[in-house]
Amino acid sequence: MEIRRSVEADVPAILAIVNDAARAYRGVIPADRWREPYMPKEELEKEISDGVAFWVAEEEGRLLGVMGIQDKGEVALVRHAYVAPATQGKGVGTRLLRHVGGLASPSSRTARRIACSGRTGRSRPDRSRRRSSLPMACG
Repeated sequence: MEIRRSVEADVPAILAIVNDAARAYRGVIPADRWREPYMPKEELEKEISDGVAFWVAEEEGRLLGVMGIQDKGEVALVRHAYVAPATQGKGVGTRLLRHVGGLASPSSRTARRIACSGRTGRSRPDRSRRRSSLPMACG
């Protein structure tokens, strides 16, 4: 599995992953925040123009997951984290998080800490209490 910065050609696959993965949380995501598609193309484009850098996990030419991170100086915010439903539970999200966590190391030019931020303000219930050795703070 390769983790790389997304390119424009990835947009359709990113949208497919985000929207497919979000469907699992329909009914958990507050009704006033749910919409179909969960993330329209225009919103993804706005996130990118607002400085959110999207990283993708790719294997054999297929995107498995995506994570968006926004540098805010002393902190980098994880704005988006989605894994394709067929590959959930296989470490894809962990690999993405470790990668963006590495971007936040003190020796890098970007932020020194990672903080999770999202539209719903909710974590996956079964993973919300996991410990991490990354320099991060999440819900």
